[in-house]
Amino acid sequence: MLFNAPFDLGFLNAEFQAIDGHFGVLDDRFSVIDVWELARPRFPREHCSLNVLGERLGIQRDRSSKGVLSDCAMMADAHLAITSDTCCTSIPKCVK
Repeated sequence: MLFNAPFDLGFLNAEFQAIDGHFGVLDDRFSVIDVWELARPRFPREHCSLNVLGERLGIQRDRSSKGVLSDCAMMADAHLAITSDTCCTSIPKCVK
């Protein structure tokens, strides 16, 4: 699960290519869920960072904690909010 997957995959694929050219491309080997792509139908033509998406979805984030684990928790919560029928009542019905 990534936020803005093409950006992250570009870096990761380049690193794997530099280490071992036989590994291939990550998105050819693994399923990739792009949380931003899932959110786009609900927020068309809007710039969105992970923090902004969390705010739009009503997800509370621990501001004292910044880093990969905090981002992972935010992405998981955003994914659930976007794909679940049991979204917060303060936001529009989720896109399936």
